[in-house]
Amino acid sequence: MVSDLRFWFLAYPDEEMPGMWNGRIPEIGGSSIGYCTYADSLENLLKRAVELADLWVICCWEENKEPTQGCVEGLDCLYRVSPSLRVQVAWMLRQLRLRRGLTQAEAANAAGMTQTAFARLENPRKSNATVATIDRIGKALGQQMRVEAIAV
Repeated sequence: MVSDLRFWFLAYPDEEMPGMWNGRIPEIGGSSIGYCTYADSLENLLKRAVELADLWVICCWEENKEPTQGCVEGLDCLYRVSPSLRVQVAWMLRQLRLRRGLTQAEAANAAGMTQTAFARLENPRKSNATVATIDRIGKALGQQMRVEAIAV
């Protein structure tokens, strides 16, 4: 199971449109194409990279598969990007439940909530878990939870 939801992101200036930047998350999911975007600055491009990472993880969640990325060694202008915290938390909760071999209903019951509420927390499109809820689920499933925020 994937525990590290960081992806390589390739960023480079657009040769045909000065001042614009192109970028992509290369070779994800066995595809040689990846997800692509563009922006008017490197800073804005890297913000869009987070949106692409969100989109990739959400697509994997909907298809019930692991988000993977192929080899991208040897490329210049690579950055590590992660999905938004909301998407990471939803993925983490799902992975924890699956590692414990529990259904959503069983995990929800252990955490003192409904299956519908638990399903919403696992859904990266709908999740909006509080720190207290994450902690409660972790304790109920026998796992110390850690959410890490890094200033960029």
